[in-house]
Amino acid sequence: MPINSPDVFDSIGDAILASGGGVSTFVALNDTPSSYAGSGDYLVSVNAGATALTFIDPNTVGRSTFTALNDTPASYSGSGGFLTAVNVGATALEFIDPTTVGRSTFIALNDTPASYAGGAADAKKLVQVSAAGNTLEFTDSTSASLDGQKIKFDVREDAYGATGDHEGELLKIGTASQTQGDVLYWAGADWAQAQANAVSTSTGLLAIAHTTGSPGTAGALHQGFVQLSGNPGGTAGDVLYLDDSGAGRVTNTAPTASGSIVRVMGYNIDAAGLIYFNPSPDWLEIV
Repeated sequence: MPINSPDVFDSIGDAILASGGGVSTFVALNDTPSSYAGSGDYLVSVNAGATALTFIDPNTVGRSTFTALNDTPASYSGSGGFLTAVNVGATALEFIDPTTVGRSTFIALNDTPASYAGGAADAKKLVQVSAAGNTLEFTDSTSASLDGQKIKFDVREDAYGATGDHEGELLKIGTASQTQGDVLYWAGADWAQAQANAVSTSTGLLAIAHTTGSPGTAGALHQGFVQLSGNPGGTAGDVLYLDDSGAGRVTNTAPTASGSIVRVMGYNIDAAGLIYFNPSPDWLEIV
């Protein structure tokens, strides 16, 4: 058959078409991606199997780990057990502690009380660090105190009942142990029992021991309420005086003996021994 025969050219054309000849686009080739869709600005690369070409995101070129990406945490350090989340700015990924996910209240946290329940019994309680130092807890505000170097102020919410229950202004001076319920005078270096028929013990700074022990730690009540072990005499509302017949006591009977000091100590609040202790700065001596 002559070389210039039409049948020869037809045969050559069929062979070219059969072998891929005549393809006019890159994505029409047999070993290339079939579409450009979703691959804007991507690069062309040999695939992992080395069998064809593929499109790849240029931002991932050379990145073989999650932390090497531009919008991920730079390290896994200190994030064991954490979750991956979009950051607040919605600009990158970050690791977050799963124990904080979805916690929108104080009691939902892992180291806080689980409930506010308790009604009136739990009202006005304070929050403090637990004795173990690893959680927060509610504490009875009975123990609330503003504690300074030489003075403190105690307040309570619970009812009075036990001997020594108190609230008010306390002086944290002196080291010698004192007896609960004793009225004390400041002798210049420490406290001692006061008595109305001893002028030097009854005209100066006075306080009352709300507990047995050192006032330097527990404080001696200078002004406030205190529960005594019993009724010092009289009825609710009666004026109380420094006693001249017994050291360290209060009484509803004013001294009358010559040489005794008449000084108001406070008032009976009830007949069960609750008193308001507030020594008057004024006093008089019976001649």
